[in-house]
Amino acid sequence: MRHCRNQIEVKLLSETDARHRAEELGLTKEYGTFLSQPSNPEEPPCRRYMYDKKPYPDLPEDSEYRSKVKLQGPFSPVEVRLTHMVTKGMAKVISLDSTSVNSVLLDTCPDSPKGLFLVAQNISRDSKNMSHLILRNTTLLPTTPGLASLVTLIFTPYMELRRSPMGTYYTGALCGLGYNRITEQSLFPDHDLEIIFDVEITMNDLRMINKLRHWMNVAMHFNNRSEIVDDEAHHDMTINCQNQIKNAFKDVIYKTRKKIEPVPVSNFNKWNRYDETLFLVPARETSRKSNVYGLHKALELNEKNDRLEEIIKHLLELEALAHQDPREATIAPVYCKLCLTEVNGIINLRAHLCSEQHTAKQRMIDTTAEFGENLHKLMETLRL
Repeated sequence: MRHCRNQIEVKLLSETDARHRAEELGLTKEYGTFLSQPSNPEEPPCRRYMYDKKPYPDLPEDSEYRSKVKLQGPFSPVEVRLTHMVTKGMAKVISLDSTSVNSVLLDTCPDSPKGLFLVAQNISRDSKNMSHLILRNTTLLPTTPGLASLVTLIFTPYMELRRSPMGTYYTGALCGLGYNRITEQSLFPDHDLEIIFDVEITMNDLRMINKLRHWMNVAMHFNNRSEIVDDEAHHDMTINCQNQIKNAFKDVIYKTRKKIEPVPVSNFNKWNRYDETLFLVPARETSRKSNVYGLHKALELNEKNDRLEEIIKHLLELEALAHQDPREATIAPVYCKLCLTEVNGIINLRAHLCSEQHTAKQRMIDTTAEFGENLHKLMETLRL
């Protein structure tokens, strides 16, 4: 489960207004019977009261009630609202059972863009409102960077990675049951998960996840023990498998990873986005149909070229400046790194971007060898 925050505005009374209001309500009076004074005269004075009156009126009789008004709130500005991670559940209202220890979740770090990660053992639907889900037996997981992404990659039946527009690093993964090879449609679209990475996930991380999934598959088949293996050997194999799973899980979860900014990808929810030749088959892959956790296929990445990426980013920035309205905005002199020319004003910048000098130098940039696409198509992808 993830959360989103709703800001609220609270209007406070001044100290003077609050004092006058308290006097009007009679809240400044002392209601009660004085009982005792301190036994030692040197002690500071104190008072003890047995309260027998209250500054509130008695409730009216039931017959005097004319209507009912349903009150809502108060709500805390740091209270979180839960949302489902699967596609179908994002539109549903999520609430926690009132007896749960997590019935009221407060965000202790409201300035952080990361959300809380909550898991539930029991999820039920409200009989009166089918779009309302009630969670029970919940656990709030630690705010470890990338934990939601890693847990999903470990246990998802099938996943397809997403990479940056230049194809130099992974930005997320589409997880679910996979897709039909003929129609290319999702097998169960309601339960597809769109995971956007907030930490750097590398090919080495995928190898460690595949190692963990391999030993989880091995553990699933221990009941089918061969007759040639005695009880002691089978016990040793079981202990070894458990240790392998523990060590692989620690390697995946506790590794320190570099944080990255989330990158939006067009058509994220569409399966089979990339050519099959770009996927790398894992070395441990087998044809065993009884495997519960299939091994993931890594998506091939392009070599990082900082100089070329800087030029492409600069060209996109020039285009963004040129699209501004010259009647409403003024810009400082702009230096075109491609043509090594300084341009003044939005009108002159537009003319420069359309000039033969600039377009000729753009055509000379070869991005096909590095990123598999020409510059024009690559920039169109980055504009999305």
